[in-house]
Amino acid sequence: ASPTSSPQNPNHPERNASPPNSNYNKPIVIIGDSIVKNIDPRGLSKKPVPRKFTYPGRTADQIPEEVTSINVSDDPAHVIVHAGTNNLPTDSAQRCPGSIVDLAKSVKLKFPNSRIAVSALTQRRFRFKCKIA
Repeated sequence: ASPTSSPQNPNHPERNASPPNSNYNKPIVIIGDSIVKNIDPRGLSKKPVPRKFTYPGRTADQIPEEVTSINVSDDPAHVIVHAGTNNLPTDSAQRCPGSIVDLAKSVKLKFPNSRIAVSALTQRRFRFKCKIA
C-alpha cells in the first residue's frame, strides 16, 4: 500500500473526518459577567455558533444561580467561564479565586459531559472620582 493511502497520513480522508459522536458539531457555551458582553460569538466559530450567556453586574458568587436556568439543545462540547471582575472591588485576594472555582464547579454540575475552561481575569480600567486634598 502506498503511504498516501494509509490512515496515518495527515491528508488521508479517514484521518480528518469527524467521528459521528465527536464534539465537532456540539455547541460551545460562554458564561460570564459584563466583561463578555462585547464578544461576538459568530466571530469565534461558524458552525455551530457559540451560545453566550452574560450576567452584567453579577459576581462569581451570584452567577451559579443563573447557570441552573441555562438551556441548550445539546450538551456543549466546551463551556468557557469568564467571571470574577465584579468580585475584585469587594472580595479579598483569597476569596475571589475561591468564588471562581465554586462557579466552575457549578458549571461542571450543570454540564457534566462538557470540558470546562476558566478564563483568567483581565484588567479592567476603573475610573474613580475622588478628590485629592
